[in-house]
Amino acid sequence: MATSIADCKKIVDLVKQTGLKYMMMETVVYSREYLFMKEMLDKGQLGKLQFVQAAIQQDMDGWPNTGRDCPDVVCHSLRWPVAGLIGQPAEYVSCFGSGRFAKS
Repeated sequence: MATSIADCKKIVDLVKQTGLKYMMMETVVYSREYLFMKEMLDKGQLGKLQFVQAAIQQDMDGWPNTGRDCPDVVCHSLRWPVAGLIGQPAEYVSCFGSGRFAKS
């Protein structure tokens, strides 16, 4: 959202002044790949979805160790696009790590 409390306050103030809504969302739902698949689905070109699976590969080397196995960004980058395609939340989510965070 912002890199400082002052910048967060600016966003809140602008929302109050303009009456507009602020929404922080994963940018992947605006990617050409997502929009292409969404358009095909909406036009009925994919047929009825029976099963949807998503995966993300991400090098976590250099990420801060938060004490958790998986930083939230990995889960969020899949949650919104999949939910947007199928029109409902996922029934099951799992995460499999393939390495470790680098020691600082």
